[in-house]
Amino acid sequence: MFSRNPRHTARTGTRRSARRAPSAAVIISSIALFAGLGGVGYAASTIGSPQIKNNSVQGLDIKDGTIKAADIAKGTRNGLKGQKGAAGPQGPQGDKGDPGAPGAPGAPGLSGLERVVANTANDSESGKSLVVACPAGKLVVGTGFDIVGAVAGVSPNQTKEATVDRIAVAADLTSATFNAYEQKGGSALNWSLYGTVLCAMVA
Repeated sequence: MFSRNPRHTARTGTRRSARRAPSAAVIISSIALFAGLGGVGYAASTIGSPQIKNNSVQGLDIKDGTIKAADIAKGTRNGLKGQKGAAGPQGPQGDKGDPGAPGAPGAPGLSGLERVVANTANDSESGKSLVVACPAGKLVVGTGFDIVGAVAGVSPNQTKEATVDRIAVAADLTSATFNAYEQKGGSALNWSLYGTVLCAMVA
């Protein structure tokens, strides 16, 4: 039968209390401490769009002044534009501008248009000449001519045996000279030369 040693018993009891498991309060405190130190970094590196519930983020969750125009859809930005305002009052009339430079002179105007016709004798003389003049105050603005007679042969093979050689308007535009002659070395046929001038007052 062994004897009880009080000292041995006390020492043994001390050793047993040193090996006691940590309490629940200590464990919870340690977890809270580690979560506080490392929880922010963990959330920043692991939480993304798939982990966020749709329609759960509110205005209070967004920092003021951080949303930019590029973060908003184009259609939404267009919808934020205000309506067109009413037209403002008409401004004062501007000063009168300086006169422009004079334009180039226009073409001369015509008035009092008139036709003057004259003719030579009807004979077989070759080398006929005719001067047709405009009335006073009018100038030649056009000419015309015709030969009557000196036709040989039967239609449709008729030939003219006289022709106009020259029409010359005077330098002062007051008259025109007509010259004609017989072809093929002369003709026994009678003919006459007609000359026409168009006359008008030129402004």
